[in-house]
Amino acid sequence: MRTKVEVYFSRAIALLKCCNKYIIKGKVRKWKKWDMRQADLISGIVLLFFGVILLFFIIPSQIEIDEDVLLSPRLMPNLCAIIIIVLSTVLVAANVKPSTKPSEDQSEPPISLAEFKALFIMLAIIGTCLLLFFFAGALIASAVLIIGFMLVLGERRPLLLIVIPGSLLLGSYYLFYHLLGTAIK
Repeated sequence: MRTKVEVYFSRAIALLKCCNKYIIKGKVRKWKKWDMRQADLISGIVLLFFGVILLFFIIPSQIEIDEDVLLSPRLMPNLCAIIIIVLSTVLVAANVKPSTKPSEDQSEPPISLAEFKALFIMLAIIGTCLLLFFFAGALIASAVLIIGFMLVLGERRPLLLIVIPGSLLLGSYYLFYHLLGTAIK
């Protein structure tokens, strides 16, 4: 007798295998180099427009300037908006000029089955950690999230699997409880 979780996982894996066969057989439109360049160009223009609107209209209308503080409350949002504008300008500039590289055969799908599996596993880890957060607390959920992502990304050394989550969690504890004087609830 299989549990519901095993049934769901087997169905998801079967769906991923089916999608991979469907893409490889050529029933889905092949991605060409220009298709990705068009997508990058359009997303760069949209992000550029969003960054300009954010910098000049949304942030000034929503965040007031306080004269009594050393750093303005608008500093970090303005920095983020400027970074969005600069990076989207680079994205647009990189995709406006024609490609000088010879066209490649794009017979393989843009996302492989292994990437789909990794995405599905990471989403499952996030869902598990959300449940753990409510039932076991933030410390256990954070440790499971960090260790789970490290395992999915290929880290297998036991020392690093213990030291990295431990140092991140202890550093966060020290920052919030001792340096900032706040409590994580």
